[in-house]
Amino acid sequence: MARSFADLRTHLLSGQSPPHAVNGSVSYLSSRPHLEQKAAALIAERDRRAQFFAEELFADPAWDILLDLTLAALQQRRVTVSNLCIGAHVPQTTALRWIKMMADEGLLERQDDRLDARRKFVALAPATLKKMLAYLESIDQKTGCAG
Repeated sequence: MARSFADLRTHLLSGQSPPHAVNGSVSYLSSRPHLEQKAAALIAERDRRAQFFAEELFADPAWDILLDLTLAALQQRRVTVSNLCIGAHVPQTTALRWIKMMADEGLLERQDDRLDARRKFVALAPATLKKMLAYLESIDQKTGCAG
């Protein structure tokens, strides 16, 4: 934690924009716009499929949750549980069950909203984010995105 504060202090004293906190640590995810584009393309591809086939045919809430939270981390924004349920493209009870299971497995972290006790945020655990970024890096640009 001290390292994060030291990095933030250095950035502030140098007049640079501060790095954003993701999962409680200083992150330089904004320097990876190509990964944000890949994550967005995977989500768009899944949405495009739904124009031609019933969403239930390709229901994969765990993957949709991972993609949504990866894109959110790359865009340095927080995601509420209710928004994540919408992004999972399954009934809310199903999405909540997947979120709980993934959090119990250590893939996700739930965070309280300090301003509104009724609201919770969800983010990828640091190890999960690392794996998702490695996955996005591994996507061959020549073959495009597969989702």
